[in-house]
Amino acid sequence: MAGKNGSLIYQARQAIGKLYGRTHGEKSVKALQTSRTTITGYLKETHGLQRIENVKPQMVLSYFQTRQESGISPSQLSKDATAFRLLAERIGKQNIVPKGNSNLVFSRTKTNRMQPKTLDRAAAEGIRTKLVERQEKTGLPEDRVLVAAYDLRSAFGLRAEESLMAHGNGTNLEVIGKGGRFRSLPAISSE
Repeated sequence: MAGKNGSLIYQARQAIGKLYGRTHGEKSVKALQTSRTTITGYLKETHGLQRIENVKPQMVLSYFQTRQESGISPSQLSKDATAFRLLAERIGKQNIVPKGNSNLVFSRTKTNRMQPKTLDRAAAEGIRTKLVERQEKTGLPEDRVLVAAYDLRSAFGLRAEESLMAHGNGTNLEVIGKGGRFRSLPAISSE
């Protein structure tokens, strides 16, 4: 088939159907569209595929191997795997895409996802100095809260939002953290 209606991307879009967009969030739909475009482009250019129903397991594995070799992140590869699994399911070939991402030559758990940041102490002290100057200038309680929140962040290692919602309870600092999780931190230093 030639033309727009015969293109591989059109065939993939038809196979997945319109209902996917109605039952999934906007980010999921965008991720699927991006992956679908990349997948169909690869299959057409590399393997000369004309019909989406003719996709083979070795094409799937070569896609992921090529993408990984070109430095694509495991997160994007995971999105591509989800799109490929959905497409394979819709064309009736569920078994051409391995179930686990580790079987596709990549895994998010094998990469170091932690990216620690080192504190620029001079910049941090400059920020605190500006906050103190502002508090002294205005005398507003809100500005004093900002200084106290900044001090709590540096003394306890809190996130910005945690430091604004923290309150003391004897010798402990009670914090409601990320995801509404409650933490009680002991005050072990004079700060």
